[in-house]
Parts: sequence; structure tokens; C-alpha cells
Amino acid sequence: MNPGPFYFLPFMNMDKIIEEEKKDITFYSEILSPDLTLLYGNAFKNEYVPYKNYNPTLPLVKDEQEKLLREIQMYSLLTHDLKLYLDIYPEDKQMYDLYHRYVVDSHKLADEYQEKYAPLFSYKAEFDDSFTWVKYRMKED
Repeated sequence: MNPGPFYFLPFMNMDKIIEEEKKDITFYSEILSPDLTLLYGNAFKNEYVPYKNYNPTLPLVKDEQEKLLREIQMYSLLTHDLKLYLDIYPEDKQMYDLYHRYVVDSHKLADEYQEKYAPLFSYKAEFDDSFTWVKYRMKED
């Protein structure tokens, strides 16, 4: 008996769907390095879709300060993507360990930058004779 123009597919078991999705992706070998993550804009190889014949490039760095900022950007983007993955698969211990390792590296780089140059975050600024965040901003202008 056909109740009308609609055809309803039987529902699949959600556990089966999740397992099939995991088979399609080999997660750990498909994670890009930090520099390629910044180049392609995401951490997973299977997520990058090239646009026509465009080849992504990164601008050259002029000095040590820009090099350090670039590394901070690379690790920040990579940890952000891994965090999004962990939102979906929170029980994945190996991915968490990888995420944690990159977070530690990112914080070390940020601390190194702040010691050498200027605060990256306003909460890291100090108060000498004035708010150092403002002092650094005034030097740049």
C-alpha cells in the first residue's frame, strides 16, 4: 500500500552509522602537520577541497618575531581543529593526547613571544607606571 508520493527509508542504527564514518577516515595518519594546517586552513587532509587551480602559499617572514608569530598561528589553528574533533569524539584518548601535546607547545611559544616582544593577551600585561598593554600599542603607532 502506497500512502502517497512519499517513500520512507528505514532508519539505520546510529552506532552502525558512526562506525561506518570511522572506517572512512583514518584519523591519525590524516592529520596535517602544523605548517600544512596553516597553509590549507584545517588540520585534516580529507577536509581540504582545493579551489580550481589555486595553490595556497604562505607569505615569507621578515624576522624572528614574525617567525614566532607564524608558529603560534600554526599551533593555534591545529589545536582549534583538534578541539572541534574532540567535541564530536570525546572518548578518543589518542587524539586528546595529540591535542594536549600541541596545546603545551602553543603555550610555550606564546610565553616565549611575550618574554621577547610584547603581551599577546591583555590579561598577560602588567602595570609598571602604566598598563603595559597600552604602552606596547603606543610604541607600534
